[in-house]
Amino acid sequence: DPEHFARKSSSFLYHPESGLERTMVTVIVKDRVCYPTSSSLELHWEYPASVPTVVATWRAGRCRVREELWCPVGVPILVRRVRVTNTGALPVDVQVQAMLYPNPMLFDEQSALEERRMLEAHGYLKLQLYALEDARVHDRWVTSSVEQLGKGVEFSTTFVYRLGDSQRRLSKRQADALRKKSSQYWKSTFEFRAKGMLDHLFQTAKNGLYAAISSTGKMDSSIWQYNLEWVRDQSMVVVGLVLSGQEKLAKTLLDRMMDKMVNDEGVTLESGRWRGYDFYELDQNGELLYAHWMYWRWTDDDSLIEKHWKKIVAIAEFPLRREFWDDESGLLRNTREYWERSASFGVREGYELTYQLWPSIGLQKAAEMATKLGRAALSHRWMSASEKIRHAMLSNPKHALIDGGKFIKRRLVNGERHWCRR
Repeated sequence: DPEHFARKSSSFLYHPESGLERTMVTVIVKDRVCYPTSSSLELHWEYPASVPTVVATWRAGRCRVREELWCPVGVPILVRRVRVTNTGALPVDVQVQAMLYPNPMLFDEQSALEERRMLEAHGYLKLQLYALEDARVHDRWVTSSVEQLGKGVEFSTTFVYRLGDSQRRLSKRQADALRKKSSQYWKSTFEFRAKGMLDHLFQTAKNGLYAAISSTGKMDSSIWQYNLEWVRDQSMVVVGLVLSGQEKLAKTLLDRMMDKMVNDEGVTLESGRWRGYDFYELDQNGELLYAHWMYWRWTDDDSLIEKHWKKIVAIAEFPLRREFWDDESGLLRNTREYWERSASFGVREGYELTYQLWPSIGLQKAAEMATKLGRAALSHRWMSASEKIRHAMLSNPKHALIDGGKFIKRRLVNGERHWCRR
């Protein structure tokens, strides 16, 4: 359920004792029960009709098993097609089973609805498991079977995992329609024509961005499962969405950030909150302005600039407050360095490289947006501030953050290079 942040231990098919083990498909070949093993399992991405699909292949006795897992665009469904091919010399009976063993912390009721050929779990949400084809439902299992699968013949069944309150099974026709819609979405995004590793990196980055964001623009900004949001992270995600052709989702994310993650003073949130001036991440304001500029320039859509103009002004002005702006150096100062170390780590008031770089870039882009809206005075003010910061960062005799062709991460107010404990 992408509208709610969760950790792995609170995901729907996680079990406290067995983890995700019970999500494995079981293939029974002539009464022999087979599971994927680390020695036989291979995983990779494929893109049939441009739809991102995880493919798992493994051995089940004399049979070859291929699983194809994909999610339709816009609906909370996982489709899992299992193909079993007899590679032996003799016909065999084959059963393919999927188990519904949901997280007991979230689901406290479970039913095998045999007449509807469906398993259901109830709790904070409802979760269903069924096969598109004819299948037997019993206890916690959905079982599809075939008798006397001949040499070289393939048997296929498709399991559907579905969240929500729907009382109806997904039909094959509806599944085909969802796949067509999903194909149209992914074909509308950009493709990297080069083959090999670059294409793989581009495709997985594009797919991963989409997978991490809810339909309302909510996003957990951490692989460490903080369950919190950062303007810095989401600004870069907006840029990635724009560059991969996912403009609608980029707009949704950017619009939500302006509504939920920036206040009227231009304060941006990190880790879901604001920690005060001394601990403020000054780069975020510049990155958010850059994200606005990127969306506008790539899409030619200035609706968000007009809608959020008052907040954009506040975002641009906030780093120029007296709490940060230093007239002597022309740089922005604070007592927090980029990796979140503070006074307890020995950090003293100074100038952080990234806290100059991004505000300078953001102010320059904000000046261009101000010109677009006919705000000449603001455009001049922001462009002048951007140039002062950039010049001081590169050329100030005492405080420059570059020396001998090497960057200096942080200087103290007195000009000394700043070292702090890890």
